[in-house]
Amino acid sequence: MRPEFVRLLLGLAVLVIIAGSFALYASFPLLSGKTIVLATRPVDPFDPFRGQYIVIGYEVGSIVPNPLSSLSQGDTVYVSLKEDDVPTDGVRIWRYNGVSVNRPSEGVFLKGTVMTSAPNWLRIEYGIEQYFFERGAELPRSNISVEVKVASDGRAAVSDLLYLGKSAKLIYRNVTLTS
Repeated sequence: MRPEFVRLLLGLAVLVIIAGSFALYASFPLLSGKTIVLATRPVDPFDPFRGQYIVIGYEVGSIVPNPLSSLSQGDTVYVSLKEDDVPTDGVRIWRYNGVSVNRPSEGVFLKGTVMTSAPNWLRIEYGIEQYFFERGAELPRSNISVEVKVASDGRAAVSDLLYLGKSAKLIYRNVTLTS
């Protein structure tokens, strides 16, 4: 083979490996994560300018009072979770059990980023606050919980939206160019 062809193939192989690495990193929680269910707070309405999605607020996204008042916006934190003893709507919800700047050595935890830190309130985002779906679908807007897969490093990915403890059924309406 000609050297130019070998270099081209080598360059393409490196690009495919890099792209594959990003895809594997993003999907790692879904492939190997532990399945948990998180309680949600009220869900925002759809935004027609940014596409068909909902914004989900999580119970573990707001911690009152703030146990780590020295945190600032952008800091990484680890929120330890514990499973409820009693099921809600047939599923056991995982709730806040503590927060730390150090990664826990055991248990289930979420890795998050501090968005707001005040003496009496800590707001954290985990990268799972938006749920996208097909255009024309309608979702329930109350009694929602979210099934999440959590990797061993605390990264999370939404695996299912639950309505009253069961997989939420998307209802599709006919969409036209004028709707």
